[in-house]
Parts: sequence; C-alpha cells; structure tokens
Amino acid sequence: MAIQQPPQLERALQSAADRKASELFLLPDEPISFRVKGAIVRGDGDALSEADIRAIATAAVGEERLATLGEAGTIVTSCSLVGVIDGQMTIATSRGQLALVVRLITVKTLPLETIQLPPPVLRAIESPAGGLAIFTGRVGSGKTTTMLSVLDHINATAEKHICTVEDPIEIRLTPKRSLVTQRELGLDVPDFITGIAASLRQDADIILVGELRSPDAVQACVQAASVGRTVITQLHATTPQKAIERLYDVQPPDQLPIFRRHLSETLRVICAQVLLPHATQPTRAPAYGVLIPDAEMRAAILAGADVSIRERPLPEGSLAISDDIERLRREGAVTDEAARAALDSLL
Repeated sequence: MAIQQPPQLERALQSAADRKASELFLLPDEPISFRVKGAIVRGDGDALSEADIRAIATAAVGEERLATLGEAGTIVTSCSLVGVIDGQMTIATSRGQLALVVRLITVKTLPLETIQLPPPVLRAIESPAGGLAIFTGRVGSGKTTTMLSVLDHINATAEKHICTVEDPIEIRLTPKRSLVTQRELGLDVPDFITGIAASLRQDADIILVGELRSPDAVQACVQAASVGRTVITQLHATTPQKAIERLYDVQPPDQLPIFRRHLSETLRVICAQVLLPHATQPTRAPAYGVLIPDAEMRAAILAGADVSIRERPLPEGSLAISDDIERLRREGAVTDEAARAALDSLL
C-alpha cells in the first residue's frame, strides 16, 4: 500500500518546512507542534484529537500494519512534501492513544568534490565487476550523506538501474540518466532480504541497502555482490578493520569460514568517515579511511586476520583515517585539539 497523505499532514509538513523545524509532533490533545533550534514550539491551531491522529496513521501505513503496533511498539515510515521536505514518521502510543513524531530529514546529496571524497572510492564502486562497497562511521559522521551522494552521482552520470532497500527511505532520488526504484521496509517489502531478492529479479545494476543489521541481510548483500551486482551499504564502525570485525561478529560460528571466503572475493571498498569542526569556517571537515583490498588483504580476510597488519605499504588507493586527520591538522583545516578528539573517537 502506498502512503496516503491527508491535507492535514501536508499542511503540517509545510509549516515545519517554513519554520525550519527539525521535528514535527502530532500528539493527542495538543496542537501541531515543532522543534525549532532545539526548543518545542506549539502551533496556533486547535488541539488534535485521537481520531485526527489515527486517520493520518492509517493513511500512512494501512489498517493491517497499524494493527501490529501493539506487538512492534513502534512503526516507522517515510513521508514527504515533494520538492520541499522529507520526513521519517514514527508511530507509537501514549496512554493508549496514537502519537506521531516526524523527524525532518536534512540529508541531501552533495557534489563529490564538496564532500571531498577520495577518488579511489568512486573508482572502486564503478568497477564493472561489481562487488560490495561499505560506508562506515559513528552516528552523525556523515556516512549516509556520502553514500547517497555517491549513488546520486552515478544516477547523473551512468545508464544504470539503481534499486534501494531502506528503513525508511532517507531521501527520494529523482531519476536522471539512471532508472531508480526505491523500496521501503514495511511499505513495499517486509524485510531487507525480500527487497534485495526483488532487486536482483528486476535486473538491478546497483543495490543500496540502507544499513546492515542482521546476519541474513549481510549474507544477502554478499551473495548479490558475488553475482556481479554493485551493492552499497553502511554500518556503524569507526575504521575499515572494525567494520570487517562487525561483519564477522554477526555471523553464526559455523557459517563464518564460508562467509569470510565470500567476503574476500566480493569486497570492493570500505570507506570510513569522521567529521571534524573546521578551524576557520562554520562547517565541518571530513576525514576518510579507505580500504581497497589487494591480494594480501583478501588473504587476511580469508584467514580471519587483521587486514591492517601488513609487511608492505597500504595498496594504491587505500588511506589510513589517522593519516587523513593528520593531513587536515597539518593544512590548518582543523585544530590540534579537534584532531586529537577525532583520533580518540576511533578507539
């Protein structure tokens, strides 16, 4: 069922956009409210009834899915005012009544030169052989923006079929030279596995999986990469080596040896990221760690060894994130204090 947006929700989203709000609150017995610059601001309208909120929630996810709320605890879906604002709606209950909160998405795609993405990352992703590309970093590190910016760059420069499987959709991509199919968990498919399978059956060249959460999803991504698709995804880890360790940790012990073999064959690139406050501009400077595996690294993955322990220098295109942070400090883009804090955050 596609999301339906009653006029009341669309007016609320427009008001949120006008106020530059970060959240929109639709709570029982309260007027439509907003979070603006960290503070709660109540709107001027009448208080919402439970019936008002239920009508919006039912239109958004359908009666059948809404009936699962008691078991699930929360339901998350996307909403938008096309060309104006995107949001992630969380449906929950408060004292037995429905309550909706919409996080207004500030993620947007940016030119790759703006985010200063190391060129080897894009070259690895654009390999005609396909493979697995992982973006990693802590929450707020900018990895989602970087991942989606890479995807939209491909959308603008190549004739591909791009499929995404997200929970929920982060940003709606406008088809350019590529065809774009976006699927949302709970709305279009029940889980990542089904979404990945649908993308393969519909001849996707590139599959974006919003986030790796389960062993089955990880294995499905690796399997899709093994048949020549480019699979782009993300997880929470501070360095490429820690990202590999996270992948190992979610695998059942009896399946780990074969998983390591498949990962060693399909891994194309891991790009870790951290954002540092810029020393002279009201913005943040990105530092990257890039792993582009060579034969020695693939052998280390196969053996379950640390890929960062090497006898030879890093392969061409790879970059230690600590070295990139030091480069920013040396160039005066970040302060000594900011560089030290960023290095500490990697531990």
